[in-house]
Amino acid sequence: MKKISLIIFISFISIVLLQNCKKEQKETVRSNGTLIYKRDVNYIPSKSVFDNHITKIFRLNKNSKEISTLIPILKQKNLFNKLDVNDIKLLYVDNSNAKIYYIKYKSNIKEWLVIYEINGNYIFQKVKKSYSNNLIQLSASDLSDTQLYAIDLNSKNKVGNIKIGKGNILFGSIVNNGLSTKNYSDSCPATTDTFGDCMLCAIHECWDSWACAVAMGIEPELIFGTFATVCAVAQL
Repeated sequence: MKKISLIIFISFISIVLLQNCKKEQKETVRSNGTLIYKRDVNYIPSKSVFDNHITKIFRLNKNSKEISTLIPILKQKNLFNKLDVNDIKLLYVDNSNAKIYYIKYKSNIKEWLVIYEINGNYIFQKVKKSYSNNLIQLSASDLSDTQLYAIDLNSKNKVGNIKIGKGNILFGSIVNNGLSTKNYSDSCPATTDTFGDCMLCAIHECWDSWACAVAMGIEPELIFGTFATVCAVAQL
């Protein structure tokens, strides 16, 4: 009788734990979607703008709270019908409270809308990817198609042909990078407060060479779209 009671008790506890586990899993999926990338916990990124500062990537599902919040924003900006809202990625980066969303444009499979969000405030940029002479060409622009910055990547993921455009985004108005050293990168102190000047400063050590490599592991356009977060520290 005691054995039977013990078996029943253990079975009951197991069922309760299993139900709680499933509930937690459902809550995670409903909140964030499916985890598709997680950076190695032992990886310690530098302050370089070209390093991989992405910690996690989720593919959101249609019932996620993030999508229900984004849809009205996209409609207000007249972007909703231009985007593939069935494939939205949510990125998290080092030392930042920002959520970074990646959404493909319907008209071009090599063009994405990148949205930085924190505390209900949003900043938008476009990212484009193309190929030329065995190089991957990546460029970022504002919604008016004014170029913010652009780089080329060679077969070894080395950075070259860096260009800074005339577009300007005050990332510091919403993005809290939290780096106490107030440096854009390992060799460039924070001395300017506009987006273009910030990027010029951050990539100074790589300006005229193919010396700097992008820390890969995921798609280059995703890492490229987060470069600007390093520059947020100047505008806090």
